[in-house]
Amino acid sequence: MYKRFELLLQQKGITPYKVSKGTGISQTTLSDWKRGRSEPKLDKLQRIADYLGVTTDFLLGRTDFPDGTLRYIDEVMGDTTPSQALKNLIDRLTPQQIDALRAQIDFMIFQNEKSIEKQQ
Repeated sequence: MYKRFELLLQQKGITPYKVSKGTGISQTTLSDWKRGRSEPKLDKLQRIADYLGVTTDFLLGRTDFPDGTLRYIDEVMGDTTPSQALKNLIDRLTPQQIDALRAQIDFMIFQNEKSIEKQQ
């Protein structure tokens, strides 16, 4: 878990101190995880995942998709590229399912924009 955590910190330019302050998880706890003295409990793991914008499955190495969005496509469609897998999946949908998918995507975009507004 800690290797993924460190990689994310590096990619995002964040320090463990900043994560500690942002999540309320002590630096001692983070240090214990790094040294293998303890493993994160689910609630703390979730706080870190939320703070870094990834899934707990990604932190634990259960998936290579940080946000989980492509996990289903990857599992269902096999070795094709993500864009080809998505096209193949959409080709299987009925017009009603496509409309429902559009509505769901519109709702998710709305929720995301609303969340961004609250953060500003």
